Amino acid sequence: MEATAIQTNTANVQEATISLALIQPSNYNPRKNFDEQSLTELADSISRQGILHAIGVRPIAGTDRYEIVYGERRYRASLIAGKEDIKATVYTDLSDDEAEQNAIAENLHRQDITPMEEAETLKAAIDSGRYDYATLATQIGKSETYIRTRIKLTTLIPEIARLIDTEEITVAVATEISRYGVDIQTDVYNSHLKDGVTCNNWRGMNASNVARLIEKNYTTDLSRYRFDKSACASCPFNTINLLLFCEDGCEGNCSNPSCLREKHIGYLTDKAVDMLNEHPTANFCHSEYDRNERVNALLTEMGYDIEKLGGYLTPYPFEPIAPQSDRFDTEEEYAEAVKAYEGKVEAHREKCAELTAKAEAGEITLYITIGRNDVTLGYMATPAKPSEDCNNPKAEIAKLEAKDKRNKE
Repeated sequence: MEATAIQTNTANVQEATISLALIQPSNYNPRKNFDEQSLTELADSISRQGILHAIGVRPIAGTDRYEIVYGERRYRASLIAGKEDIKATVYTDLSDDEAEQNAIAENLHRQDITPMEEAETLKAAIDSGRYDYATLATQIGKSETYIRTRIKLTTLIPEIARLIDTEEITVAVATEISRYGVDIQTDVYNSHLKDGVTCNNWRGMNASNVARLIEKNYTTDLSRYRFDKSACASCPFNTINLLLFCEDGCEGNCSNPSCLREKHIGYLTDKAVDMLNEHPTANFCHSEYDRNERVNALLTEMGYDIEKLGGYLTPYPFEPIAPQSDRFDTEEEYAEAVKAYEGKVEAHREKCAELTAKAEAGEITLYITIGRNDVTLGYMATPAKPSEDCNNPKAEIAKLEAKDKRNKE
């Protein structure tokens, strides 16, 4: 059946009734999934009332066929309804770019578009290069933040994406989940959203509760770590940059455990070496129940010996913390605190000098303990030496000098 032109006819656009057999879908339609139930419902409507809005097509060069520009859902429903032809707006002079642009625009202005279809359409518009976020926002009358948030939904795993379109979770909940990687999304789905999950099921929860639960169960509090976190402040895996609301002073939680682990290991290794440089006669050690195997392995590769701690250490005195003026109500109170601090500093210096002298005399042994979460300095009394060692101090000095040389190397 050939196309039959009716009523409107302009230079580049004409209204026509075209045989469905002569029409085929295009490859650039941003809409890829078509719900069978909604297609059947539309087909029933078309059977009763016919097509209310024409689809858009353009001629395929060198043939008598047409390619769909927009309206593929109406085309599919008409086939289900057993129709032979369909009303169409024929664009006789439409480039590929213009056809794709029309398809995107038509999809975005549909009343029945699902959240995931909208997300894919917006992403296609940005990926096409014809829009940036500002121009697309003007085109569709939405904010740039809205567009970025919607496009983020395209990173959802398929199982969670389907829950949005079936309205089993809200778009707001899906948006919170989309902020995290595939591993976390998969675990959230299997543990809390999958059909049949009865314990800790998150369906029906609001977005803020889901966000807090993900942060609590799948991220690590950065305040527990002492490495330099300046880069974490702007990291996309820091929940402080994912969540809408964060408490003042909060450093955020890390949702990238592998990166967190490497930073932590690097910090502990560097701290251990720096501490040894400050106390070159100290020994590296670890306790039986608190050790960091990865840091121990790195230090061993660097040529250091690490002992297993055989007793309890006395902590090395901590350096006093200077008072902060903004924490005092009056200048007098602050001056008193400064004076007390200076006294503590002097006492600390004297205690450290005393311990250094004892270590050099062999009365105590300094130990740098490599723990799971920190590196600490401590000491214990040196056990009495056998009589031959006491009678041969030169051998003991030579041993310490050799150890000092090895540590410096």
